[in-house]
Formats: sequence, C-alpha cells, structure tokens
Amino acid sequence: MPKQLDIQVEQSTQELKLMQSKAKNMSIVIRLQMLLLLQEGKYKYQTELSDALQKSVRTVHKWIKTYKDQGIEGLLDYQRGGKKKPAISGEVYDKVKAVLSDPNSQISSYKELHAYIEQLGVNMKYKAMYKYIRSHFKPESCIRILERRA
Repeated sequence: MPKQLDIQVEQSTQELKLMQSKAKNMSIVIRLQMLLLLQEGKYKYQTELSDALQKSVRTVHKWIKTYKDQGIEGLLDYQRGGKKKPAISGEVYDKVKAVLSDPNSQISSYKELHAYIEQLGVNMKYKAMYKYIRSHFKPESCIRILERRA
C-alpha cells in the first residue's frame, strides 16, 4: 500500500514562491515545488507527489524526511560531491608529461611508467594509472611507449 503523506508545511505560499524565484539550483526549485504542492493538499500519497515532480518515490521520501527532521534549512542545503582532485597533479603530472614526450626516455612500457609514478610518491593501481594516462595525455605519447618496446 502506498505511503500516505503526513506533513505540515510551516512556510507560507508567498515565502515558498519567493524562495523559489531566488533559487539558483533546479533541485532546490523542485524541492520548494514539492512543499508548495504539499501545502495545496492535492496529493494524498508519496507516489502521486513523486509522479507530479517527476522524481523517484525514494527521492521524495528522503526530501520529506529531511524537511521533517531539519526544516527548510536542511531541505535547501544542497551539496554535491564536488570536483574530485586529480589522481596525478602538479609536479608529478609535469614529470610524467616530460617522460612521455621525451623520445629518449628509458620508459618502454606501462608497467615501467607505473613504477616511475609510484617512485614519485603517487600510490595508484596499475589499471587506474593506465586509464588516467590514456585519457589525460595525447595518443601520440601513449603510442611512443609502445614503440619504444620494439
């Protein structure tokens, strides 16, 4: 049986609409829309509300729980994971780039390159290093490693 909505929205319609007009993030706008729809009392079940918002029932459930536990501040606290820091950066990146672009480099395989990167203090798995090198450096640099083997 679908879960019935049992929530009282504390903010007025005008407050919610004002917040919605000032919101810069679409997820915040949708969360405020949810509160407006709850205030209208149109929807009796979470499934109906989730269909109206075009969000999963699980998402709507989490938003409602957050609103009940933390209020409007908690619901509007929108944090994404942020940008991950690169696996190889700064000085190490420059050294790897120099090695890959140097035609006289002694590194002739990805295994040797992996060992070199670990000597520089970056601890990463071989497969992660391989993918990183293939996606962050020009194909010519990667081909040179294979050519040096021959």
